[in-house]
Amino acid sequence: MKYKMRFENDIIFFIDKNIFNELEQCIENATPNEACGLIFGEIQEINNNGDFKYKYYSKDFQCIASSNKSPVAFLLDND
Repeated sequence: MKYKMRFENDIIFFIDKNIFNELEQCIENATPNEACGLIFGEIQEINNNGDFKYKYYSKDFQCIASSNKSPVAFLLDND
């Protein structure tokens, strides 16, 4: 089964430059190992006569390093 890239025009992400820099730093610190990052923020729902659009405004970024350092797997311990 082939999958196609789908572009969603009704969802817009606004990523603050400082948060983008934190994301880049997370990647640099983890390389060559895996890491995960979560961007938290606020959602604005815009209803234009039933045609919904969503804007996501970034407020905070959390970088999560893998519990077991690996370039091919991301693992979190239950601790």
